[in-house]
Amino acid sequence: MIRSALTEHSRRLYGYALSLTGDPDLAAELFQECALRALSAKRFPVEPPACRAWLFVVLRNLWRDRLRSDRTTSAIDSLDVCDCHAVAMPEQQYLDGIAVRAAMTQLSPILRDTLGLVDIAGFRYAEASEILGVPIGTVMSRVSEARRKLAALIVQEHANVVDHPATRKHRA
Repeated sequence: MIRSALTEHSRRLYGYALSLTGDPDLAAELFQECALRALSAKRFPVEPPACRAWLFVVLRNLWRDRLRSDRTTSAIDSLDVCDCHAVAMPEQQYLDGIAVRAAMTQLSPILRDTLGLVDIAGFRYAEASEILGVPIGTVMSRVSEARRKLAALIVQEHANVVDHPATRKHRA
């Protein structure tokens, strides 16, 4: 049961881990920790929707534990947003990916966590509400705020890149 749930949801679990960490290697490590924790669990939900939500809660709790234990270094501020695995992507898609990952790291952990559950992991607002332990209206508000801030950060970053001295043409 757990093995099949991990297989079925592995891409979304990894995507959620990536939204939390901003680092592909750290996300893979977090996903592996989640899989190990799930596979060694003595009890877990049997119903597929509950099992899916439980896996995301396990992953989220592992990330929160990691942040708590690593208070001496700011794990969020020191993330490298460069994805070395993106070489095969078309240039614009690669640049868009960098912009989104960079903007995601600038969101507060609460907004990044909520947006990751809804937009990356694909949970409905009610499901995210249960996972986060907050009212559905709070989830809706956080998602709206996160999307708005993310869009503004991406637009700002795009303006910075366009106006960067290396991109300016010399004017005669």
